Amino acid sequence: MLANSQQQDERGVKSTRSGDHSLLNQNSPSPNLTATTKQVDFGAVKWGLLIDGKDATKGPYAYDHSGFSTALESLDFVLHHTGSNDLTWELIINIHSRCCSAYDFRLSGMEPMSDFGCGCFQSMTCKSKEDAIASIPEDFLRAFQGEGCQSKCYFPHEMASQEVKKNLFNILEQYNQDAKTVPHEDKKQQTLILARFLRRLAWLHPFQDGNGRFRTLMLQRELRHRDIAHGAFMYNNNRDIYFISNDVYAAKIEEGIKMASLALETNSNPWVIESHVKAHLDRFPSTAHCHEGGEWGSVNFHNSNNNDTTAISYFETKQ
Repeated sequence: MLANSQQQDERGVKSTRSGDHSLLNQNSPSPNLTATTKQVDFGAVKWGLLIDGKDATKGPYAYDHSGFSTALESLDFVLHHTGSNDLTWELIINIHSRCCSAYDFRLSGMEPMSDFGCGCFQSMTCKSKEDAIASIPEDFLRAFQGEGCQSKCYFPHEMASQEVKKNLFNILEQYNQDAKTVPHEDKKQQTLILARFLRRLAWLHPFQDGNGRFRTLMLQRELRHRDIAHGAFMYNNNRDIYFISNDVYAAKIEEGIKMASLALETNSNPWVIESHVKAHLDRFPSTAHCHEGGEWGSVNFHNSNNNDTTAISYFETKQ
């Protein structure tokens, strides 16, 4: 029999810690499949709404080293206690204070992506570059132009905190207006509008750090608020967002929605199954070929031979 610190919990991962934890409670209920979109509970697998699928084999503690626990703790509030009104400035600040309060608005002088952005963009085709920045406000972009399109690259523009706040308010207002221009039941168009908002949010890069986790919480909140889906289990939902189009990101959200539905059916995270990962990488080949020193995105994973299956053995896959 396994020791207490390695007992299998019901969401299919062996805990590597002793003691109780709300996310690894062995008495957690199975997901509620009969609830409405706004009420459905993912039970013991809800961490998959926030932990990227490429790190699913590490379970809910995948990002413990980076203070991620507060973001996970804020997930219940985001899913069940943010009301039915459109997203507001006050709600954005409320959610940020719960998930990421250690990181204030970014300051003048900060240049996100300056350490790796050019290397990525310069590996892309001209058409892929155009698609990636097509809907991003020009004042969000800092362009570096060499000789010809191939050498051109982009970073989020340097901004003072007050300018960041003004731009965040503006893209929020635009998003809410855009969502009203299409029928509520047109989930495909609602998803595309949400994808555009989240990509603009990424390029604004409003906070000093924690932007990825905050943006993912926004995604989960708005999928429910717009009655698009219960949620999305995303794969490669971080820096890849800078190098793809709105259409591609919307398709990735749709994929994440399907994976979330599968998680509800099986009470396990589908991204621990290698065939799902392979299907993702086949469907979304990387548009950029770069490596900025960390494991991130389709860019890194599509160009590596990662055959480590040790972590997958920690999961009980339910058919």
